[in-house]
Amino acid sequence: MPQRHDRWLIVRKSGTYWTIMRGRSYRSEGAARRAYQKLKEQWDEAARTGRIHPSWEGKFEQQHVILHVRAGESPKEAWDRSFPNKTPLFTTAH
Repeated sequence: MPQRHDRWLIVRKSGTYWTIMRGRSYRSEGAARRAYQKLKEQWDEAARTGRIHPSWEGKFEQQHVILHVRAGESPKEAWDRSFPNKTPLFTTAH
């Protein structure tokens, strides 16, 4: 069950690393899911209009995940717990 100081982060793949998106930290899972959906819609629109390569349309989920960080846990610990088989999370401040 989520605790008061839990947070949800949107993490994106950047080359061979996964990184936390700046300004994408949420205090509820619902808020994180809504923001994730909005980013997905913007991504697909950018692919349709040529702002990003058209081949990226529909591939948002391959490049982005929502990470639940429990109270007192570092993002790296949460990453290792949630996605043990993915490329490690690259962090600078945690």
